[in-house]
Amino acid sequence: GDLIRGMAQGNNTKWVVKNTGAMGIGTASPSYKLSVEGTDAASSEISVRRNSNDVNGSLLGLRKSRGTSVGSSTIVANNDYVGQISFYGQDGTNDIEAASIRGYVNGIPGTNDMPGALEFRTTADGASSSSSRMTITSAGNVMLGNQTMEDHTNQTLGLRGTSSSGVSAITFLTTSSPTAGRSFAWASNYTAHGALDLRCSENKDGTPFHTRLMTFVGDGKVGIGCTPDEMLHVASDAKVGGTIRVGDGSAAAPSY
Repeated sequence: GDLIRGMAQGNNTKWVVKNTGAMGIGTASPSYKLSVEGTDAASSEISVRRNSNDVNGSLLGLRKSRGTSVGSSTIVANNDYVGQISFYGQDGTNDIEAASIRGYVNGIPGTNDMPGALEFRTTADGASSSSSRMTITSAGNVMLGNQTMEDHTNQTLGLRGTSSSGVSAITFLTTSSPTAGRSFAWASNYTAHGALDLRCSENKDGTPFHTRLMTFVGDGKVGIGCTPDEMLHVASDAKVGGTIRVGDGSAAAPSY
């Protein structure tokens, strides 16, 4: 039953408090502790406004403890997520998560010490729950791609691909076309050591061109136009404007 109900002209329910403690605004059947439901922006918007002659704005606080009773102050632990904002869409039957933002504890907390991380998540096409896409750690490091909290050690900026090949890529566009004027910095695990490829998607005349330009392999090998099998591997002719010195680089080493 209802503890209290607010009515408007025409006997329409504007808000209700159920005997479970759930409150509904715009709905007589709240599904959560606070449910707001409407049919347009004016009836579906929640606004918090602060009027004060200072630099401060309104606050939204999401709080977490490890206690099991109301009013508990039990300390949280590393990797606990302390709050989440989720975005849902209706699939015709259920509300399905499309994206979310999570706040995590990212370190060992203590008195007046709460290291935190912020994680941004989206749901892939064909999926019904979100995956991590970007995380900002307590150290200020940024991870892009499908990451976990353990992936962030000593990395200022990290990328991880989601394909089975383990490829991550940075793409640079010079035109509004999604394919024209595009170049890549492509990190791959196609060798046991990992590799970094530099590629370009077009020739100067605009024809498609996806051939590898330069490859740096994790064991120190460098390839120009190829996957290297020597410390320096050039796939075609090379033109040198200076001297090539073979050996230890000293004056006594043969030069060409």
